[in-house]
Amino acid sequence: MANYAFIDWKDNADILDDAPSVYYPVVCEGRSEEDILRMEEENALPHGWEYMDYEEFLVERRKLMSAKIKTAYEKLKGNV
Repeated sequence: MANYAFIDWKDNADILDDAPSVYYPVVCEGRSEEDILRMEEENALPHGWEYMDYEEFLVERRKLMSAKIKTAYEKLKGNV
């Protein structure tokens, strides 16, 4: 489910030059708060990422991605 997105490649090309603070609210339109939070969690996106400075975003996302990798590793380790 890595990098699952609610948009397809054509839509992605249309928003390519827009800031996340511009396109993310459009992507989220019509979606429940629960769906949005789930999508952010599945993609290791810190809540509010669309307004973060890029460097801050990278630091916070690395933390979330590390936690996801650790969780997956622990699951795999348990299956041995």
